[in-house]
Amino acid sequence: MSYGPPWSGSVGECTGRTSFMSRSNSRRRRTSTQVHNREERRNQEETRNRDSNLNQHSQAWSGRRNCFRKKQPFTHFLSFALNQPVIQEKFLQFKEEVLEKCSQDHGVSSSLFQNPAKLHLTLGTLVLLNEQEIQRACDLLQQCKEDFVDQITGGKPLSVEVTGVEYMNDDPAMMDVLYAKVHMKDGSDKLQMIADQLVERFVASGLMLREWDRVKLHATVMNTLFRKDPSGAEERSNTVTGKSSFKERESFNGRNILKLFENFSFGEAQLDAVLLSQRYSSDASGYYGTAGRLLLH
Repeated sequence: MSYGPPWSGSVGECTGRTSFMSRSNSRRRRTSTQVHNREERRNQEETRNRDSNLNQHSQAWSGRRNCFRKKQPFTHFLSFALNQPVIQEKFLQFKEEVLEKCSQDHGVSSSLFQNPAKLHLTLGTLVLLNEQEIQRACDLLQQCKEDFVDQITGGKPLSVEVTGVEYMNDDPAMMDVLYAKVHMKDGSDKLQMIADQLVERFVASGLMLREWDRVKLHATVMNTLFRKDPSGAEERSNTVTGKSSFKERESFNGRNILKLFENFSFGEAQLDAVLLSQRYSSDASGYYGTAGRLLLH
C-alpha cells in the first residue's frame, strides 16, 4: 500500500477542501468585519453621548454665567467719544442757558449735567469678569473691524452732527434722562449699522446681554443718576427705559427745556474709533479709561 503526501488525492477532494477553507476564511472575515463595525458604532455612540454631555454642561455653565452677569453692574461699555473741544464748548453753553432759563422748574439743577470731558455715545454695556474676558472683547473688536466695519466706513472716520434733545421716559414733566441726538452728516445709516452689528456680534459671543433690538443712538446730557454718581456712567437699564436700580431718584420737569432747546446744536464731530471704555475711570483727557479700541481709519 502506498501513501502519498498529505496534499495528494483526487482533484475533487482537493477542490472541496479548498472551497471549504475559502468559505471558512470568508466567514471569519465577515465575523471580524461585523465585530469591527459594532465596535465602531459603539465608539461613535459613546463619542456622541460624551459630546452631548459636554454640550449640556457647557450650556448649563453658560446659562449660570449669564445669570450672574445680569445681576452685576456693568464694568465696561462700547462707546464713541463725543468730548471734542467744540462739542464740550457747546455743551457748556447748553448747560449755562438751561440753568439760566429753567432753574425754577422742578428738579432742575447743575448736578444733573454730564461731565463735559465724558460726553459719549453708548453702543452697549458689558460685564467683563476677568482679564481673559477683557482680552476676548479686545480681540472681538479687531475681528469686527475686519469682518464688516472697514467695509461700512471705507476706512474713513464718521462725520456726525449732534443736534436736538429728546427724553427717555413717557412724561416730560417727570424726566430722568435727557439726551442729545446724533446723526450722520451725509444722512446715511452707517453709524446705526456699525452700532447694531457690533452689539449683535458681542451678544453672540456671550460677553454682552441683549437690551434692545436696535441700538438707540444717544448722548446723555442730563441724568438724575448724576446727582448720586457724578462719574457720568449710567446704569445698564437706564439707557433703555430711563429707570435704574436706585430706589430714590428725583425726576425733573423738562418741558421747558424741550420747548427752548429742541433743536439746539452741540456741533459736529469726527468719530474715528470705537472704544472699550472702563467704568469709574479717567484718562489724561478726563474721558474714561480705554481697555481697547477699534480704529475706523
